[in-house]
Amino acid sequence: MAEAQEPRRWESTSAPTHPVPSPSPNPIAELQQVFGTLLLVTRDKPKHPTPKTIPRWTGSFRLFDFPREMRDRIYHYALHSPSGVVYRRSRAHTRTWPFEDTPRTQLFLSSRQVYSESLQVFCRETVVRITFRSQLSGTLRLFPDQPARLLQRIKLEYRSHWQLRGVGNSWGDMITQARLAKEFFPLLRECTAVWHVDEYVLEKTGLDFKDKTVEEQTEVWAEALRSWYEGNKLVPPRWLRVELVAMWGYLHASLQASFHAALDGFRREVEAMDRHGTENDLESSGRKWLETWGGGKGRKKRSRG
Repeated sequence: MAEAQEPRRWESTSAPTHPVPSPSPNPIAELQQVFGTLLLVTRDKPKHPTPKTIPRWTGSFRLFDFPREMRDRIYHYALHSPSGVVYRRSRAHTRTWPFEDTPRTQLFLSSRQVYSESLQVFCRETVVRITFRSQLSGTLRLFPDQPARLLQRIKLEYRSHWQLRGVGNSWGDMITQARLAKEFFPLLRECTAVWHVDEYVLEKTGLDFKDKTVEEQTEVWAEALRSWYEGNKLVPPRWLRVELVAMWGYLHASLQASFHAALDGFRREVEAMDRHGTENDLESSGRKWLETWGGGKGRKKRSRG
């Protein structure tokens, strides 16, 4: 009879148990496994993203659907010239556009309304350099009428004119021609006289600026302006500006700054003299009125009846 075998030690004699459930998978790990490195790239994206490329518009648009302010900006970008444009009397005899170096003038040919609106912007923001020889009035008489009614900024060139007429007479011509330009251009608010000068010639006429400070140069200009005023009694208008340019070589910036300071001070002096003269005139006229009508001695009293 066979002997009964002993149970093995490694075999369990106890009742079977249920298996332990495995832990649930991590959702983040599953997403990273599905989408790869997309989440990591998104998490580490730069703080300042690159700007988006704006597509270029190649179609047409309705200009008059924009408000007038937007249309004026468009006209400005299309027509504005930082260096200005040049008007010559020789071009006024032709039927072409009378200004030189004007970009994209085809805009004026679009329609009547575009021409009217764009011309206003052109004449308001563009500096027109007017070249003339001796008589400015002859050049202005040939200026186109419609731009003349709208133009606001001009420049007048003075090269050898002051050498022929002298410094003081040239200054008087600038004042006279600035007032003349105001008659031709009613909306004129800035008339710049480009004065080509030579420091050596100025020194020979008594205007010595060599080795002087800005304050001393200002005083030299102020004395010259007072003497010129005593000779012609002409007051520079408020719309007159002066730009000093060297005829040969280099012109110190202090000479320009000192002239502007002297011109501003001279204008204040003239305004003060005008106010004082007006007050004296009013006082004398009031005294005369009192002597005539308020004396009382020779006036008969009205009898009461």
